[in-house]
Amino acid sequence: MKQILFGAVIGLANIIPGVSGGTFALILGIYPKMLEALGSYDTRFVKALLSWVRRPRLKGFKTLVLTEHTFFLMRLLVGALAAIFLLSQGLKYSLENHYSITYGFFLGLILFSIPIPYRLLSEKRPSAALWLLVGVGVTLFISIQVDPSEKLLEKSLHYQSMLEGAGGDIAIRYTFSEYLSIFFMGVLAVSAMVLPGISGSFVLLLFGNYYPVITALSRMSHFYPEDVFYLGVFGVGCLVGMAIFIRIFNFVFTRFRDQTIFFLIGLMLGSLYALWPFKAYRTVDLYMKANDGISLITGYRLYSNLPAWWQGFGELAPVFGAFVVGGVVMLVFNRYDKGKVSI
Repeated sequence: MKQILFGAVIGLANIIPGVSGGTFALILGIYPKMLEALGSYDTRFVKALLSWVRRPRLKGFKTLVLTEHTFFLMRLLVGALAAIFLLSQGLKYSLENHYSITYGFFLGLILFSIPIPYRLLSEKRPSAALWLLVGVGVTLFISIQVDPSEKLLEKSLHYQSMLEGAGGDIAIRYTFSEYLSIFFMGVLAVSAMVLPGISGSFVLLLFGNYYPVITALSRMSHFYPEDVFYLGVFGVGCLVGMAIFIRIFNFVFTRFRDQTIFFLIGLMLGSLYALWPFKAYRTVDLYMKANDGISLITGYRLYSNLPAWWQGFGELAPVFGAFVVGGVVMLVFNRYDKGKVSI
């Protein structure tokens, strides 16, 4: 039950942009065990599995698959999936109706989580700290170049043309390019999810895929086949990314520990720009997926990636309050993790 609850915490962290599941695995003291378990599914495991497929035997299957690593990861996965499916609807509602307040909360979480990877440094060498600037530069470049609002607007125009061409209501499906895109996003996102400091959800947010994934998750109670397949493709991308990335990360981290940690901290610092809660927006009529068709949402606030200032104290106060709450949450975890965070 403890490991299932830990998995729920990690799952919750992974759907919040700016909060790393790897960070919470560190805080909860299970990060080394999680890396070891994930690393056990390497090329040798794949070869052994293929060998078993050619000559299936029950005893061989138990020895190969039903290991302590498998049960450990399954407990984490059960908790993580439960948290993701239960909370995705609320998170989608918050983003649609309380955008600035939600981002204020995200900002507080990530800003006050920076001390966690910082404590992993063995030496604070200036030469290694140069990688912090590289991390900041990478995140800022992506944040400035990629505008998620443009992707939503393009999708709206596509839905509008589909609806008008059909002359009425129409069931829609994901395109091949969307499946291909979400596969590669799964590869990238899972690589970030296991890192202490960088959020997989934030990677999705940077590239404009966060809202579609959260929307598909929030619709799972209706069990639309296209959403199930869409998330399935994303899951396959995650598995591929996990198989590739864990080996690369272990190789790089063991040889360039401090440089890697400084780079991760740089990614976190750079993400503060993208998570700034006040952004320029325009009010538009947006065509979006709804149930199994398309609906028109009038007066939708479409936020860009351009930062803006707040309009008076009335707008600032609730956002600052959410920022403080996010900061307090991370300070509590920071206090709890002292003496536990180690790799």
